[in-house]
Amino acid sequence: MVLHPYSQVPFKRVQYRVAKLNSWFFISTSLSFFCKECKQGFVPNKYHPNAKFCSSICSEKYTKEHLPNYQLNQRHKIKSEIFVLLGGKCVECGYNGIALQVDHVHNNGKEEIVRERTSSLQYWKFILRKIKEGSKDYQLMCPTCNMEKELLRVMKVSLWPKV
Repeated sequence: MVLHPYSQVPFKRVQYRVAKLNSWFFISTSLSFFCKECKQGFVPNKYHPNAKFCSSICSEKYTKEHLPNYQLNQRHKIKSEIFVLLGGKCVECGYNGIALQVDHVHNNGKEEIVRERTSSLQYWKFILRKIKEGSKDYQLMCPTCNMEKELLRVMKVSLWPKV
C-alpha cells in the first residue's frame, strides 16, 4: 500500500465507467483528491470526476466562508484602481483620505444602477471599464463636498457662503 506523502492517506485504485461516443471506457484513478474544506481524501464519482469537495456539506461551508472574502477583495482592488485613475483626491477641496466617494457628474447614479441591474462587484467593474474607455462621467469627492453638491442640486440654494 502506498501512502500519499502529505496526508498519509493510502492510495486506492478504483475503476469506474465513463460513457463517451456510445462506447464504454474504463478509467483508472487514485485517491489523490483531497477536500478543500476538511482536507480528507476522497474518490470522485463518475458524474463529477473533477470534484473539489467530499460532500455537499463541505462545499456549502467553503462557499459561505470564502466567497464573500473573494468578492470583497476583488471589489477593493477595482475601487483602488478607480481611485488611482480618477486622481486620488477630491476635485473640490483636495481631500485624499479613505472616505473618498465616486460621484456621478450628471447625478444619474440611481438610473445607472437600475439600468445595469448587477451585483456590486459587477457594477464597479462597469464603472472601471467606462473610466478606462475615457468617460468623464465620474469624479472623486469627499463626503462633505458630495453632500453639498447634492443639497445644491435639490434645494438650488447655497446654505453656506463660499470662502
